[in-house]
Amino acid sequence: MSRGGNGSMHLDLCDDLVRRALAMGAADAEVFYRKARKLEAMFEKNDLQVPKGDTYEGVGIRVLLGGSGGVRLGFAATNLLTSKSLENALSA
Repeated sequence: MSRGGNGSMHLDLCDDLVRRALAMGAADAEVFYRKARKLEAMFEKNDLQVPKGDTYEGVGIRVLLGGSGGVRLGFAATNLLTSKSLENALSA
């Protein structure tokens, strides 16, 4: 179900995070990726000023943990897609 390009990379990242969460003992896991783009265009006296744009991205990880104490739900998110940041989110 890959879309090619960056979509495939993000799908692979989410799949890897789900697998790692399950390997760490989660009974179930879901990961979602979000990317948003913001563009601002300002006009002054009918002249377009320099447009400004930003891109934001991040992942959210939700896990179900089961045990003798019952089922618990855990959630973590990060907007930094570095290995360390993703590992911290998985361990939270």
